[in-house]
Amino acid sequence: MEVVQKAIEAWNQREAELLLSYAAPEIEWMPAGPAAVERAVYRGHDEVASAYAALWETWDLFRFEGSQLRDLGDSVLWLGRVKMRGSTSHVELDQEFAAHWMLRDGKLIKIQAFLSWREALQAVGLEEEAMSEESTTRDLVERVRRTIQAANARDVEWALTFFAADAVWDTSPMGMGTFEGLAAIRGFFEDWLGAYEEYAMEAEEIVDLGNGVTFAVLLQKGRLVGSSGEVQLRYASAGVWANGLLTRLTSHGDIDEARAAAERLAESRG
Repeated sequence: MEVVQKAIEAWNQREAELLLSYAAPEIEWMPAGPAAVERAVYRGHDEVASAYAALWETWDLFRFEGSQLRDLGDSVLWLGRVKMRGSTSHVELDQEFAAHWMLRDGKLIKIQAFLSWREALQAVGLEEEAMSEESTTRDLVERVRRTIQAANARDVEWALTFFAADAVWDTSPMGMGTFEGLAAIRGFFEDWLGAYEEYAMEAEEIVDLGNGVTFAVLLQKGRLVGSSGEVQLRYASAGVWANGLLTRLTSHGDIDEARAAAERLAESRG
């Protein structure tokens, strides 16, 4: 476990060379959240170093804190929290985080990150402990509110922390297409927000329908670039969540139809 503790200290100190000194040449890093936008896996010292450097362009704070370490024999499970602060927005985040560190001959050969303890515990075969974490899963209504806060801050990286790596955002009911994966979702966010000189979103209603499904009625107000008039858009947003992350988000212009579809979906998942 000492190698993992030293690697975490090196990460927090932003010492890439020191961090990689604990890793085998064939190291694999499987990040979670914003770091996974470009690629799901980084292999070898060069790729890991490049991805690590890119992460610090987005965040000026990305620190592991409050950890528990579980010795699993040839690997170590770290359960804790991560504190982040956006380089541009300066918005601060504090969220649950976990990492599975695999070793061979005293060197790290694989690091897999998770955005929830429950997901990490399941991944290493500790299903009973994972079930005990069920009651600590974040309130989904609050997470919807935080996605709205991220949009109002125009902070795309913050917004992406609420999406799973393979998430799908379906805006086809509003005639704007479907975006699969974090890279596509990021592009849609940037294009949408970039079209507005002024932008604000408020929730008229947020409901947890159960079984990992949320429904919200949103009112967006703003002023387009080059325009002096205000535009408004009222629409519905239905989300499907797993382990505290959005796996699918659907935007609808017809609120009644969207509500009925979300209720059917929640019932079908029961």
